Amino acid sequence: MFVFNEVNTFWNKARIYDPTEGFRKVAKEVDVEFRVMPPEFITEVADRGLRARSAGEICDDTRLVLEQVVVGWKGIKVGAKDGPDFEFSDEALLKLIAIPYVRSAFMDAYWEGVNGKARKGN
Repeated sequence: MFVFNEVNTFWNKARIYDPTEGFRKVAKEVDVEFRVMPPEFITEVADRGLRARSAGEICDDTRLVLEQVVVGWKGIKVGAKDGPDFEFSDEALLKLIAIPYVRSAFMDAYWEGVNGKARKGN
């Protein structure tokens, strides 16, 4: 049964390929909760990015999207595997998506999810 909610979120695994593990990319999975945004939002962000690029300006449309769609996560630690949880907050999100390979992993997981490929059980 499909259940309609005014605000829809879903969980999906983001596969972060960490290049800092001894010259090899190691995939690390993080559970990320995403808010489903209306198509107009994505169109607006894309248009803003195109206008900025046309004017020779820089527009970080990926950051803008992630700031709106990422609403939580599980499985991120601080400092070490047995360190404390890296708790979700707006400030923590900005720190995390400042890392290019994390940013691309989160975007890939979001697009997978909104295209119907999120993990079962959502």
